[in-house]
Amino acid sequence: VDGEGWESFCQQLLKLKYGSNEGYQEVPARYGGDLGIEGFTQTGRAFQCYCPDGEPSHKELYESQRDKITRDISKLLKNETDLKRLLGDIIIKEWQFLTPRYDSKELIAHCTKKTQEVRSSGKSHVSKDFKILIRTESYFIPERDTLISAGHGQISSDLAPISEEEVAEWKASNNEYFK
Repeated sequence: VDGEGWESFCQQLLKLKYGSNEGYQEVPARYGGDLGIEGFTQTGRAFQCYCPDGEPSHKELYESQRDKITRDISKLLKNETDLKRLLGDIIIKEWQFLTPRYDSKELIAHCTKKTQEVRSSGKSHVSKDFKILIRTESYFIPERDTLISAGHGQISSDLAPISEEEVAEWKASNNEYFK
């Protein structure tokens, strides 16, 4: 999965999990960026999606996730005025980092360090008991299953149907495999 595909999948999961009961609101990044969040709820949850490129090593995965969290928490603090315009009187209590996988306890330690920085920032749009949580797809199993049942996330093919002539030709040239 790539970054865009992961974000789209996460948005669907978030809408299912938090849409009707907590008033989930997606934040489009098209004009001027996402301010360090890609969505929020009326109850004070904020979300950021991240999918690393390719198949990173253990170290590369940790470093890319750590750096993404650092950048986006910095945006969350720096953009207080713009975020207050979006949030109104909502105070962010929780910032969830949604990623396909993580495999380092050091990432949890980094989140703990960043949590303390946010708590001590004195910013009015974040709670005094603010926390950062790492979430993978396994946190959203019922929502994922709902999407799969509805046909989302299924592999589809744009291939044209195979003609009888193509089948006969394949059989003739691959007789050993066909048997």
